Amino acid sequence: MMDASVAARRGRVVTAAVRAAFAWSARDRDVHAFRELARMTGVVMEALGPGQGPVTPGELVAALQRPLGEFLPVPVGLGATDAMDAIADAVLLTGDGRLTDAVFEVGCEYVQDVLATLDPATDWLPSWTWMQAEQVERKVFGRLIDGASDDDYRVARQFLVEFPAGEEEALVDAANQRGARRVARYEPVDAEQVHQDHRGRRWWWPCPMCRWPMRVDSVLVRCAYGPHLARYQVRLASGNGRPSLLQAADGAPAPGRALPAAGAVRVDTAVWRFITVPGAAELRMADRLRRLGATVVLWPSKDLYDLHVAAGRKTWTVDVKDSHAPGGGARGWVKLGRCPPADVVLSWRG
Repeated sequence: MMDASVAARRGRVVTAAVRAAFAWSARDRDVHAFRELARMTGVVMEALGPGQGPVTPGELVAALQRPLGEFLPVPVGLGATDAMDAIADAVLLTGDGRLTDAVFEVGCEYVQDVLATLDPATDWLPSWTWMQAEQVERKVFGRLIDGASDDDYRVARQFLVEFPAGEEEALVDAANQRGARRVARYEPVDAEQVHQDHRGRRWWWPCPMCRWPMRVDSVLVRCAYGPHLARYQVRLASGNGRPSLLQAADGAPAPGRALPAAGAVRVDTAVWRFITVPGAAELRMADRLRRLGATVVLWPSKDLYDLHVAAGRKTWTVDVKDSHAPGGGARGWVKLGRCPPADVVLSWRG
């Protein structure tokens, strides 16, 4: 069992590593990047102790291109192998200074407050690098719940799941048609989610599973959430046509069409990870149950549980729990039970 002091120091190191990784990836476009990198080097040094890890920004950048476990605090009495976990296996930067997919999962799941005073970097860092998961959920769910009926809540939340990205005016029209309140901020599609073709036109692709913009690395395109298995290769267009995608991984779902990047926006990364990703699985499950003839209500009583299912004279509550860890596969479990409580557990994959 890891003692609280070691766990707290590990948390500070992980958070500083995530923030330093983003700063390094943004060094060519943001003047704040090097100051943030130096600040996070100091956090790492404080958490690890003198001479126990990277002591310069350059050393920290090099360390972020290797597994975090190489410099995470290890509990006394445990060897490195015993202490290894999914976080320890995570690598946050590629050799050319780009963010890996693991950095989004680690950032969304494990960041914490590392500065006791006003944090100057929150004005330019994305929220997933500094805002704890519970803060994101409280902020958005607070807006969902505030003054809303069950139907208002359901419509607004389903909109975030079904429309996490798109052309800004089209999203406004879709929200108005559905009567969905605006409860989350949309921002321009990130540069790493855009492909520029040989004619200088810019495109993005929604993940077939969650509809959020996929990351683009040269001719490789993939969803940042690994369990969606959405990995593709760009097939360049001929003439004036738009580029398309070829499946680059076994089991990858059929990709959608390339969409113009001009005017495209998407929800914040943390909103995508904690609302869109789990919500997409819940909507797929509800759709399958309805096609089997069941009556399904999503998020009853403002998310008391995920689905209320009725078939004939029987009713069940359903909670879907994601147990994915960075670098792992799509694993999770579903709790089923009479209303309430949920008392039967079924495993699932995919």
